[in-house]
Order: sequence, then structure tokens, then C-alpha cells
Amino acid sequence: MKVKNCLLDYRFKLKIKTQKQFAEYLGVNQQTYNKWENNIVQPPLDILFDIADILGVSITDIVYPSDSSINIPDIKKREIPKEKIKKDVPKRI
Repeated sequence: MKVKNCLLDYRFKLKIKTQKQFAEYLGVNQQTYNKWENNIVQPPLDILFDIADILGVSITDIVYPSDSSINIPDIKKREIPKEKIKKDVPKRI
């Protein structure tokens, strides 16, 4: 079973036009976010928890099995405290 994410849907729902802007909103670099949004790789679990916290949703609202349908809950863009913003995603070992 493959896992996909719906980060693109959240970006559009928040009316954020570019990947770079949404990556900054999430506190990650744009290249990493691009791979996530295009489902090339999935964010690590600890980062998914951070993203879910930032968006105010659960992890299961973000990731889903590729053979299921998704339901994007209503969300509102909010200000992220500077101490929560990560500058880069650590490399996996």
C-alpha cells in the first residue's frame, strides 16, 4: 500500500500561491516541500506531527492510502510562533 499526502490541497485551501511561500509557512526548505507535495517522498513522521500542528488538523487528515478518497477539512491560516519554525529538515539516517 502506498501512502500519499494532500499538502497541495491544503496549500490551495489556504490560498497560498507558491510552494516557496507554503514551505516557509511550514518552516521547511522549498526543495524538500516540492518532493512532499508531488508525493515523490513523504515527510518523516515527526515532521508530519509538526505540519499537522501548524495546520490544526490530525496526521490522518494529511496522509492517506493511495487507494482511498480524501476529505480536506476547513482550515484557516494562522501565525506560527518563530520558535516553531524549522529552518531545514534533518537528513534521514
